[in-house]
Amino acid sequence: MISRVQIQPLRGILASHLTSAYMVLPQWLLDCPAAIVGSSDIVDNPNDIDVLVRVDSLQEFEHVLDGAHGWRCDDSYLNSPFVSAKSTSSLPVNIIATDDTDFFGATLLAQETMLGINEQNREAFTKREHRVLLFDTIYRAYKTQDAEAVPETNDEDLF
Repeated sequence: MISRVQIQPLRGILASHLTSAYMVLPQWLLDCPAAIVGSSDIVDNPNDIDVLVRVDSLQEFEHVLDGAHGWRCDDSYLNSPFVSAKSTSSLPVNIIATDDTDFFGATLLAQETMLGINEQNREAFTKREHRVLLFDTIYRAYKTQDAEAVPETNDEDLF
């Protein structure tokens, strides 16, 4: 199977999309595995670039980003398995940091699925609600320990 989602150090993604905003981030964060997710590779003119990064500690991530010039943490995703931070300079870049391996894996799988379907139907995931629905479905199934269990659905999304 061809992998459409490319995992690389955060540094590589930020260097190609930001001028200098990434230079204020610590080396440990820049070395973390990351991938472009969301609409960035799906729609023709994305409003921003979403970058998923796997960190060891969300608390450390928040602490580092709170003091970093050119970055702002978004507190609208309370009680979620990730923290989002937005670049306040250059092309808007959102770093979606998580220390939850299930969330990281499910997000990459959802992105891979969207990109694959997108090759057949360019309109399939142009709407945000469709991308969120696919992710929620994959994430709920990904977290399910019992292979026989069917994930329950509910109207409350993670995003």
